[in-house]
Amino acid sequence: MFKRRACVLLLSLCSAAVGATDAPYRPAFHPGEHKGPPAGRLNDVLVLGSPHLSTLPDAFQPAMLEPLLERLQAWQPTAIAVENVSGLQCDFMRRSPARYADSVSTYCVDTAPAEAATGLDVP
Repeated sequence: MFKRRACVLLLSLCSAAVGATDAPYRPAFHPGEHKGPPAGRLNDVLVLGSPHLSTLPDAFQPAMLEPLLERLQAWQPTAIAVENVSGLQCDFMRRSPARYADSVSTYCVDTAPAEAATGLDVP
């Protein structure tokens, strides 16, 4: 029992000594101190997540989007980015038709007419 108490006492003293000698960490370099004021207005960003329109029920009517479109038009965005499948991604998916046939038919443009007209097969 004495050994146990002595061990606990020793660990307590060591812990207290370590805690007392530690100064809070402060790095020598602070990037925030070297930043000036912003050059212009901060960016306004809107992330609009919606289901794909092809998955909406038959009762959906395009006129239902009018309130959203009016608000977006009033906001006047300077750039709009959309999620899309690139030509390289479509080429990759076409090479695995067993896995991606539905995605290719839904999201990828058929390049056969362009290939026939130009003779090029580059995606």
